[in-house]
Amino acid sequence: MSHVSEKAVLVPSVTKTNGFSIQWGNVPVKPAQRKQLLSGLRRSVSLGKSLRGFGLSIILHHIGRVFTIRAVVNDAHGKAECHVKETHWHSGMRQLLRSLHNLIHTRRLEMLRLATG
Repeated sequence: MSHVSEKAVLVPSVTKTNGFSIQWGNVPVKPAQRKQLLSGLRRSVSLGKSLRGFGLSIILHHIGRVFTIRAVVNDAHGKAECHVKETHWHSGMRQLLRSLHNLIHTRRLEMLRLATG
């Protein structure tokens, strides 16, 4: 059984901010943790805004002992996903942010290569 502290708050199920949305699912997140997550996403979102038709949605779920985190990137070239399963949501988010940044960076490089070639 997981213990949820009194300060943990179930935020609204969907948070939409500046071109991306987060579905929190059944994950209780403290306001400080939420702020930390959003600041970590800022780098990927600012890089992704240079892509045409950029959209990002992140979905968090807690099933048993495992946190499932999925990010879906939509742009002019199509749809791509990053998927992470981890026992702690914070380490899962770190992995997801790394892979998400790499994905957006390679898509941006492909766009620049096609534009110049």
